[in-house]
Amino acid sequence: MQKYFFFLRIFTLQMLIIVSLNGILAQQTNSLTSIKPKMVLSLPKHQLGLVSFSPDGKSIAIVEDGGSDVWLIETSTGQRKRILTGDQTIFQLSFSSDGQKLIATTVGKSVNCWDVNSDNKVTLLESSILPKASISADGETIASGSIYGKSEIKLWNSTTGQMTKTFSHPGNVIRLTYDPTGQILASSNFEIIYFWDAKSYQLKTTLIDNSLTKEYSHKDTVYGMQFSPKGDRLVSYSRDRTVKIWEVATGKLSETLEFEKEVATINFSPNGELLATGFQNGEIKIWNLKTGKSLQSLIGHKDNIYAIKFSNDGEVIATADKKNVKIWDVKTGILKETLEGASPQIAFSPTDRTLVTAGQKNTILIWDTK
Repeated sequence: MQKYFFFLRIFTLQMLIIVSLNGILAQQTNSLTSIKPKMVLSLPKHQLGLVSFSPDGKSIAIVEDGGSDVWLIETSTGQRKRILTGDQTIFQLSFSSDGQKLIATTVGKSVNCWDVNSDNKVTLLESSILPKASISADGETIASGSIYGKSEIKLWNSTTGQMTKTFSHPGNVIRLTYDPTGQILASSNFEIIYFWDAKSYQLKTTLIDNSLTKEYSHKDTVYGMQFSPKGDRLVSYSRDRTVKIWEVATGKLSETLEFEKEVATINFSPNGELLATGFQNGEIKIWNLKTGKSLQSLIGHKDNIYAIKFSNDGEVIATADKKNVKIWDVKTGILKETLEGASPQIAFSPTDRTLVTAGQKNTILIWDTK
């Protein structure tokens, strides 16, 4: 088995420590810089492709760009805990809400689900490439569908890998996500969003914007959708240059935000009261969802916004273009730091202000943003 090493710089000690699974091998002094990560982990072959924190913040799941394996890292030490072996290039990665399972969709037809404690893996096969998948709030069921395959959603037992149900979907499955309460499975084709009852999997609601000439949710392709942390709202954004806020209980449209440019990404604050939108021109706006008004316009990026993440306390926000990550004060909109050399793969710990970003030369940077 090939032996990999992580390089861990602990700048607070002003030392460079090289750590392997067997312990400390060597050390040397290192000078401090004005803005510095507290750890630097080195990947063996490629730059960081995907990153996700476990719900308890104790582990970080990482995938190299173009990689098929998942590395589980201990957050506090940077030590590798285990490698979860996959079969095809991974393009989406997420933990179950209890942190016991990790699912990955691939560029092929497979969806992999690992038990993070036993390394047990089940592989689910979709009918076409680039499948969509989401795991239920209780971690027991995986829903999957495909952009290019049959117009259907498949349900799988996440432990055994057995398919338990298949039901028809109105058109190809472009987006698919469970709500955090476990009550709703949301899906979309190109222009219409659907709510399915997560117990019976009967169609519950079709989200319709009555201001449109057709019975659509959006008048152009739905780029993405996200449930609020409490599961009471769904926010969708589209090629039609709108962000729409839907009430989950009724399926009614409560707010439409219209823009002159396309929205690239969105994210909720942890308490669900704020929404951040990132645009292709590098601008970020923070919205109060109770009033529908913009609180802050964050200006400083010069390129497309690839990712937005709030800290666990909601007081700071990290935004990423293809070259830099910036840290902002949410309340004032003041730029706190620019993490030059960090790239769009970013994740905040769900328990503190630890931020993970990609770095240069196949490194992972871990920052304390307090």
